[in-house]
Amino acid sequence: MAASTEASSDSNTDSCTSDGGEAAVDHLLHDDAADDIAPGQDAGVGPGSLAFTSFLLSLLCLSPFYMLGSNLWDLINGRGLLLEFTDSDPALDQRLSFGRTTVEMITGYSVSYGTVHGLSGSARFFIGLFIAIHLVLIAACAVAFVRFIAAIRPGRPGFVDQLFTRGGHLFWLLLGQVLSSWALLMIGTTFSSQHFTRGASDTLTLDGTIPTGIDLPILKGTIILILATHLLLALHRLYQRTSALAAENTVLREETEGLV
Repeated sequence: MAASTEASSDSNTDSCTSDGGEAAVDHLLHDDAADDIAPGQDAGVGPGSLAFTSFLLSLLCLSPFYMLGSNLWDLINGRGLLLEFTDSDPALDQRLSFGRTTVEMITGYSVSYGTVHGLSGSARFFIGLFIAIHLVLIAACAVAFVRFIAAIRPGRPGFVDQLFTRGGHLFWLLLGQVLSSWALLMIGTTFSSQHFTRGASDTLTLDGTIPTGIDLPILKGTIILILATHLLLALHRLYQRTSALAAENTVLREETEGLV
């Protein structure tokens, strides 16, 4: 009688342990699944945040697109090339002659601008080509940045691989844009040294660069802050999922050892 009671007690204990382990596993799985499907718990980028980031990027790209696009359009239509002169004398004449090229000066707020006339066809073609390439790279970087932000979805399978792939595309496009900006700067400097020097008897020289628009550091900082916030939230979400999977593996390991 005592033996049967002990056997019944052992079976009840094993049954309770097994039921408790299965309940714990089911609870963990349920919590993990609920976290995946619960709205606002994915720590990914929602449509509202993505739209707001795209709007900020469009504001950031507005100035260079307007400045370079209008300059390219005027260059194509034969109205001349707009250059920026940061060290020019405000007392200069409104129209300066440098051999076959002339510069029509325009007074600005902190810098002076000048429209260069008399460029050769090959010079107009290559300068316009570099400006067009720079505009294409700016647009490509903006699209790649939006796609990179949209890929921050910790709940999706292959999230890390997709993030690294799109991050690599963004890196190479940004590198190309930096090189393109450097090329535009060198074109303006080389063009100025070759065309805007009158000679030894006249010391008048102009150092011009192709204007690329107004830099907005506050807007850039805001966009970088948004990106960093989303990445930190995604890392926190991955840590939570990893902790839940580790707890689930621990329970399953205990259940397996109990069966053996």
